[in-house]
Amino acid sequence: MSPELRAFLLAGVAALTFDAGMLLLKARGDRLPPLGCPPGLRTLRAYGTDLLWLLGLFLQPLGYALYLWALAFGPVGVVQPVMSAGIVLFVAFTVLILGERVRPPEWGAIAAVGAGLILLGSSLSAAGESAAGHGGSGWIVAGY
Repeated sequence: MSPELRAFLLAGVAALTFDAGMLLLKARGDRLPPLGCPPGLRTLRAYGTDLLWLLGLFLQPLGYALYLWALAFGPVGVVQPVMSAGIVLFVAFTVLILGERVRPPEWGAIAAVGAGLILLGSSLSAAGESAAGHGGSGWIVAGY
């Protein structure tokens, strides 16, 4: 598997992990007491003992860690669009799981992001070279 393809797939897992965490925080946060300023002890206890909310809180930094790991395998030009396209996953989750409504212009924007992601994925070569001729050697993480 080429380094760019590995980065692409790892970034997809990172986006899925990050967005699943955000979905859990959103779903559980709507059911938990509102945070005051400053939050009361009862409110803090409710958040601190809600296992699904805590799982969401754990998944978000895990997703970000996977994103940073993906950067070790490929250029930011491949990894960041995949991670940013995670918003498509999040919107799909909110529609399917939380029952939120999305208007037609928003669906158009989501389709454009999805098409761009498909084009990006199809542009990855098996030899690990980008269109510019740069190998996916992790040079961004190394600081070169």
